[in-house]
Amino acid sequence: MFRIKNNLSARLMLIISIITLVVMSLYFFWNIERTAQRAEKQFREKARVISTQFLAIRSFIAEQSAIDQSYSVLGYKHLDPLAVEKNIRDTFGEIEVSFKEIWLNTNSTYNMPDKFEAKLIEELQADKNLQEAWGTRDIGGRKVFTYSVPIYMEESCLSCHNEDYAELGVSELKKHTLGELAGAISLNIPMNAFQEELRTEILAHLFATSILLVLIISSVFLATHNLVAKPLQELTKAAMEIGRGNLEYPLPQINSSGEINLLRREFEAMALKLKKYYQELEDKVAARTRDLIKANEILNKQKERLKEANLKLQKANELKSEFLSSISHELKTPLTSILAFNELLIDGIAGQLTEQQKEYHYDIQRNGYQLLALINDILDMAKLQAGRMELELSIFSVETLIEEAVAKITPLLIKKEQELEVQVEEKLPNVVADHKKMEQVLTNLLNNANKFTPVHGRIKVTAQKSEEEGKLLIS
Repeated sequence: MFRIKNNLSARLMLIISIITLVVMSLYFFWNIERTAQRAEKQFREKARVISTQFLAIRSFIAEQSAIDQSYSVLGYKHLDPLAVEKNIRDTFGEIEVSFKEIWLNTNSTYNMPDKFEAKLIEELQADKNLQEAWGTRDIGGRKVFTYSVPIYMEESCLSCHNEDYAELGVSELKKHTLGELAGAISLNIPMNAFQEELRTEILAHLFATSILLVLIISSVFLATHNLVAKPLQELTKAAMEIGRGNLEYPLPQINSSGEINLLRREFEAMALKLKKYYQELEDKVAARTRDLIKANEILNKQKERLKEANLKLQKANELKSEFLSSISHELKTPLTSILAFNELLIDGIAGQLTEQQKEYHYDIQRNGYQLLALINDILDMAKLQAGRMELELSIFSVETLIEEAVAKITPLLIKKEQELEVQVEEKLPNVVADHKKMEQVLTNLLNNANKFTPVHGRIKVTAQKSEEEGKLLIS
C-alpha cells in the first residue's frame, strides 16, 4: 500500500514537474529572444537617429561649401564623427561607441571597412532600396552591435568630387558620379550592459522558476496525498480485508469528491452485493448439505440392500455354476456312450449298413459331436464363472491344430458345398498353449465361418508370424 501511494504521488509530481519545467523553459527562451530582439530594435532606432542627424548636418555643410568654391577647395573638411560623440553618449549612456565613416575608395586605413562592415556594405550594394544594415558580432570577447547607413553621392557632393577638383591635386577628393554608393556610416555599440541585464534577468527567472517548481511539487504532493493516494490506500486496505473473507470490515469515510468519491460508493455497493451473495451462497450450501446428508443416508440404505442382493446373486450364481457343471457331466456321459455305439454301428459291428443307413448314422455322429462341443462350452463357462478354469499347457504344431479343427467341420463344409483354403507359413515354430482350448476356439471360428458363408462359398484359414515378436496370428 505504501508503494502504491508513493508511486502514484511520485508519478504525478514527476509529470507535472516535467510539464511545468518544459513550459517555463519555453517561456524563458522565448522571453530571452524577445529581450534580445527588443534590445536590438532599441539599438537600431537610436543608431538610426544619430546616423540620420549626422548625415543631415554633413549634407548641410556640403551645400554651404558648394556656394563658396574656394572655401570648399581650401578649407572644407568632412564633418568629423567625433563631433557627435557627446550626442552619442547622451543617447547610449557611458558606453564606448565607435562611430566612423567608411569609404569604398580610400587610402585611409581608419576609413577602410573591416570584414563585417564590408559584408553589410555588400548588402547595401545589392539592394539600393535598402536604407540600413545591421548585425551583431564578437570583438575581443565582447558582443557588439554594428549599424551601417549608406552614403550616396548627391549633387551637393559633386561640387567638390568632380574632375576639376581632382586635377588640383587634392588627394582626399575622389571622382564620383551622382547616386553612386561612396561609403557608409558605421556605428559599433558594445552590448555589455544588455548582456549584464540579460544575465540578471536569467538569474531572476531561474530563481522564480525554482520557487514556483517547489511550490507546484509541494502542492501536487499534498493534493495527491490527501485527495488520491490516502483514499486509495484506505480502499486498498478494505479490499484486502474483504478479499480475506472479512465482509464485516468497515469501509473508510473518504472526504473527497469526484471520481474518488464515486469509486468509494461503487466499492461500498460492491461490498454489500458481495456480502448478500456470500450469505445466499452459505444458505444454498447449507441446503445442499442437508440434501446431501439425506441422499447419503438413502444411498447407504440402498448400499445395504444392494449388498444383500449381491450376496443372494452370488449364491444363485454359485448354484447355477454347480448346476451347469453337474448337468454338463450328466449330459456328457450318456452322449459319449451314444457316440461310441454309433461309431460301432458305422464300423459294421451289428451288420452291414445300407448307404442310406450310413448317411443317417453320419448325421447322428456329426450332430452328436456338435452337442458334445456345446456341453463342453457350457462346462467351460461354468468353470470360468466359478474361477476354476485352468490351462493345460503343452507343445504342439500349428499345422496339426488346424488339421484337427478342419477335420471336425469337414462334414459341414461338404453339406454346403463350400471350398476351404488353408495357408500356413513355412517353418512355423511349435507353440506352447492349451491344445484343447486352442482347438475349441479355432473350431468355433470355423463353425461361424461355415454358418455365415453362403452355399458354394469360400473359406480361407491362414497362420503366420505376428508383427509382434513371439506371437502367432491365426485368422
